[in-house]
Amino acid sequence: MAMGGMGGMVGMATMGGMGGFRATMGGMGGFGATMGGMRGIGGFGATMGGMSFASLMGGMGAPSANSSGSDNEDAKLSPSGLPVREVPGGYGVPFLSPLRDRLDYYYFQGAEEYFRSRIARNGGATVLRVNMPPGPFIPADSRVVAFLDARSFSVLLDDAKVDKTDTLDGTFMPSLALFGGYRPLAFLDAADPRHAALKRVMISLAAARMHHVAPVFRIAFGAVFDAADAGLGDGPVQFNKLNEHHMFDFTCSALFGGTPPSKAMGDGAVTKAIKWLGVQLHPLASKIIKPWLLEDLLLYTFRLPPLLVRRDYADLTAYFAEAAAGFLNDADKAQSGISRDELLHNLVFTAIFNAYGGFPLVFPAIFNAYGGFKIFLPHVIKWLARAGPALHARLASEPAEENKQCPGKDMVVAVGRLMVAELFRRYDTFTADVKEMPLEPVVTFTSLTSAKAE
Repeated sequence: MAMGGMGGMVGMATMGGMGGFRATMGGMGGFGATMGGMRGIGGFGATMGGMSFASLMGGMGAPSANSSGSDNEDAKLSPSGLPVREVPGGYGVPFLSPLRDRLDYYYFQGAEEYFRSRIARNGGATVLRVNMPPGPFIPADSRVVAFLDARSFSVLLDDAKVDKTDTLDGTFMPSLALFGGYRPLAFLDAADPRHAALKRVMISLAAARMHHVAPVFRIAFGAVFDAADAGLGDGPVQFNKLNEHHMFDFTCSALFGGTPPSKAMGDGAVTKAIKWLGVQLHPLASKIIKPWLLEDLLLYTFRLPPLLVRRDYADLTAYFAEAAAGFLNDADKAQSGISRDELLHNLVFTAIFNAYGGFPLVFPAIFNAYGGFKIFLPHVIKWLARAGPALHARLASEPAEENKQCPGKDMVVAVGRLMVAELFRRYDTFTADVKEMPLEPVVTFTSLTSAKAE
């Protein structure tokens, strides 16, 4: 789940059929976990620029953008007791306005200013109608209602009110050909019967492998910094490339054990995984190709065909079929209700998209966060001791079959902590240059001072 900018949260409800809405939740500048279509026929209250608003959504249809209100509108109340009012904003001219908004979002304004300008344009309202990139021709509909304040945003976290089908990536759904013809768990709503069956299996996987994470991470982390130590003799060493390679090995070994992909498939294993992710997520990237006019044409106008990564995905699937054979056999014996082939493709998605996909972004960001400080391990320990239990309070409800909490949500947090702990266990100090890039901060180590033996 990506959250950033504008106080950390952006929620979106995309316009669905029959005047209904689909709701997505994401970060200001990237993709995030999508939160589906609004359920039911009632309204909800939201804070909009200091006023309380409620909007009828769902089966009875969304309010018309041109509606002027009826004489008895003041008598209409949402379940929260707030008056039902029109959501401000608008979508402009079909095709042309979404296209212009895409240029604003990616190039002329940037994600944060894009939303700030729409808030200002609508009198400070923080729940408003906007077009959401990528726009024509990839999504069928670019219209969304954006939730830009913490109070209204919480509506999107209520599984009883929100249908999350096919909304993981926002306003578009990647081709199922990228997933072996199956719809992965992350694209299923919690009310879908297959969701519970798949979620049950994924929770069992996370539980069975939890004790393998720390020792496998230490091996992978050691390999990253053994290579960094060796490379510094010839000059600065870029962390990102080493991280991509060894963290893919870590992810697969932590989840399934066995031979890591770099040994089973060679050094090209991580390239195959990144290419597969890129074909799914290219409409969400920006400023990675110059000139930008060419990028707009290549990334946002049409979907990249799954054919581009068919062989790569076949190789990845073959690797996971062998690496996860024991787990697949156990699932067959437990009669999970999911075919072996469908479960295999879900494991590929879980390992590469859900787990590995975050590490190339998270670890450089952690180094970037520490870049302005000189932190030594004794001070870190004292700080942790003072903070007490409140420091790592529960971030959200626990994963369960009936909700959309990720079974591995705590793994990213735990591995981030392991990375910081291992870094200062191994080194007293380090220096690095951090360069902000469109996809991730690029970290280049210029020195690493080994920890003194006690």
